[in-house]
Amino acid sequence: MKSAFENNGFTLLELLVVMALFGLLAGVAVPRMWAGVEAVAADAEKRTLVEMASQVTLHSFLRHEPRTLLFENRSVHSPDGTAFIVFDYIVFPRQQIHWNTRGFPDARTLDYTIRGRSERLALF
Repeated sequence: MKSAFENNGFTLLELLVVMALFGLLAGVAVPRMWAGVEAVAADAEKRTLVEMASQVTLHSFLRHEPRTLLFENRSVHSPDGTAFIVFDYIVFPRQQIHWNTRGFPDARTLDYTIRGRSERLALF
């Protein structure tokens, strides 16, 4: 038989301790999770850049048309200034690359920075 002073609930102190633990776990886990999401998005942009370079090479070769692209800041432009693609994580130094009618670029590499790390993409 239960006395009148026994109760089946939690005390305020117990609830506060549990909430503090959840807050601490969220404070540690969320930034790590977010960094992982950013890393995946940056890798996807890197794959997009590789695919774009491959498509320009193929287009120039198959159509026998020269192609010129200007890489600057976070975007890639065609010579007439229309934006071709804009990146969130990749930053380019100003560089212009011309592909001839046989699909060969006039530069061997494309320099860029992704998440603070300098990298080079081999173009052939």
